[in-house]
Amino acid sequence: MWWKCWIVVVLFLPCAEAAVGQSAAPNPAERPIPSKTWQKAIGHLDYSQDVPTKKTPKKAPPPPTALPVADNPWVKGIEYALVVLLVIAVGWIAYLILSNYSPRHSTPAASETPVAPPTDLEQRIHESDLPALLRQALAAGDYRQATRVHFLRVIRHLSHTGAIHWQQEKTNRQYAREIQDNERASLFHSAVTTFERIWYGNAPIEQAEYDTLVAPLFNRLLGI
Repeated sequence: MWWKCWIVVVLFLPCAEAAVGQSAAPNPAERPIPSKTWQKAIGHLDYSQDVPTKKTPKKAPPPPTALPVADNPWVKGIEYALVVLLVIAVGWIAYLILSNYSPRHSTPAASETPVAPPTDLEQRIHESDLPALLRQALAAGDYRQATRVHFLRVIRHLSHTGAIHWQQEKTNRQYAREIQDNERASLFHSAVTTFERIWYGNAPIEQAEYDTLVAPLFNRLLGI
């Protein structure tokens, strides 16, 4: 059996020597190529088409930016609505103020057109038809003028009864000091205060105040 092994070794030994010889053989020497020969060899070659071109990267679209607050249509709509509401509120407040405002020195309304009695009525109380002037003022709804005429009737009545001594230059306060009766003097003082507030103070007066305050007070002094 051992002789078969030797036969195999003898047969493969030449192959192993050849392989070792090839691996041990030196590399072939490098030969330089002349420049002219190289240029001639590559002269007809064109590599320009093979140079990769630089691709410009595409710019990404900018991200959407939010509108400024001032340019936002929703904000503008809210601002417009607030302005409208503010104007309505101011107008409503002004209406309420004007509708409830009663100026102290207001001019008579159309329904209270002055009767235009004599301007010197205070100087001619004895010869004037005071009852007729009073009826005329009441019919016209001019309760301020009615208060004036009614008070002059009181002065004339007190003068006729001797409670006061009428003189054109005297004041109402002087007449009050002349009245001896305390109750009548107190009533006359209240009548003077009411008359001067309405006539000289230009305070507004309606029918209800005249009927419930002025007329009853003045009529008590007239003995009515």
